[in-house]
Amino acid sequence: MSLLDGFETFCGRLKVESGAALALERWQLEVLGDVFEHVETLVLLPKANGKSSLMGALSLFHLLTTPDARVYVAAASRDQATLLFNYAAGFLNRSPELQTRLVSRPGYREIRNQRDLGFIKVLAADVDTTDGTGATLALVDELHRHKSADLYGSLRDGLGKRGGSLVTISTAGGSEVSPLGFLRKAALELPELERHGAHTRAASSTFVMHEWAVPDGADCHDLDVVKQANPSSFVTLDALRARHDSPSMREAEWLRFACDRWVEDEDSQVVPVRIWDELARPGTGYPQRPVSFAFDVAPDGAAAIGVAGAAASDSELVHVELVELRPGTWWLPPRLAELAKKHRPYQVLCDPHFLAGSLVSEVERCWGKEVTKVSGSEHAEAFGMFKNAVMEGRLVHIGQDELQAALEGAGTRPVGEAVLWSPKSSSVSIAPLVSVTLALLGEMRRRRRPKPRIINLNDLDLPETGRTAPTVPTRPTSGGFYGK
Repeated sequence: MSLLDGFETFCGRLKVESGAALALERWQLEVLGDVFEHVETLVLLPKANGKSSLMGALSLFHLLTTPDARVYVAAASRDQATLLFNYAAGFLNRSPELQTRLVSRPGYREIRNQRDLGFIKVLAADVDTTDGTGATLALVDELHRHKSADLYGSLRDGLGKRGGSLVTISTAGGSEVSPLGFLRKAALELPELERHGAHTRAASSTFVMHEWAVPDGADCHDLDVVKQANPSSFVTLDALRARHDSPSMREAEWLRFACDRWVEDEDSQVVPVRIWDELARPGTGYPQRPVSFAFDVAPDGAAAIGVAGAAASDSELVHVELVELRPGTWWLPPRLAELAKKHRPYQVLCDPHFLAGSLVSEVERCWGKEVTKVSGSEHAEAFGMFKNAVMEGRLVHIGQDELQAALEGAGTRPVGEAVLWSPKSSSVSIAPLVSVTLALLGEMRRRRRPKPRIINLNDLDLPETGRTAPTVPTRPTSGGFYGK
């Protein structure tokens, strides 16, 4: 008997909440045929098609049929992973026959095989806890919620120890600049690519992707079309119509979760990319002096320098720009010192609590002056200034792809009641974004500094001393040094 036939027989013994046997859908059988033949499987389809019950059943089957199985159920958060784990625990609780071999330990979020060392465990997106796991089966749920690819990569790299496999099932994401988006893009470039209506299959000898989605150009509000992207028989036209017509259903939710379309949802973006695009001014020239520079280092080792100053076209606007983004960090101290000596900035800033802190002493040595170190609360202040400047239209930029990509995948973290950028919770490198945000802080500080007061001693009411106050030349309105 093949693994697929064995699994189908096994599912027939499992009970769903209604008490009926778990019946596999045709699309599930097609996917499982590939799961048992490939190292990595990616499945993309709309919500409410039975993915969680399928993965719960698969985890139990693997635990029973693989000696000393190591099954990890992983998600962006422990709570999310627990939802999938609960499907497996539910099947076990409704199956007295299985309870003679398996035991559920809900407090530990694990199921143990009583005849060997096998287990099912829950993991959250914390790469430190997944190093060296050596999974025989890893199930990754809703990869679109993951801010980084660390968890997926750690599980994948541990498969070779036991010849394991990794299965990911998810709905479409809100941005293709994300771990799931990058994975899907790479899958679509695999040698075997077939499209039949709403279904796409892409495969190599070790990787396979199945995707069910409303095709490009099709009407996402034609329920007959949407049904083709929802392959489960229990997802009926009436069920789809009820979801579609619900007053609480937002357009972005319908497109992503019912049609499996990749749609940017402004509600999930720190700064809406649409608004950012409207502030682009290509060819706007350089910001006015004095400017402020800032630098940051990404987790992958790339370094970025950003600049901010008054816009050339309107000094009330702030011009931000990515000056340079390059791999490695060796080049940054001399390059930044060169820029600083040439442009004589108001400030050169960095957040020493980020990776950029390791470069501060070398930048100061090359430049000969002190770098302005930004505290966590000051970084949060800079974040607020940046976001407000964008939302209020007080910022301009030149439309650089690196900054837009950083905005699309940027994440944040709280600091008290404030918020700042967070590399760990971002799906892409945000070093370009951090560098221009901190540079903007320097520019706003420059604008807030007290202006020097010019006093003409001839206008002062001096006491009579018998001497005439010396005449002090006033600032010229044009020409000379100030007119340059």
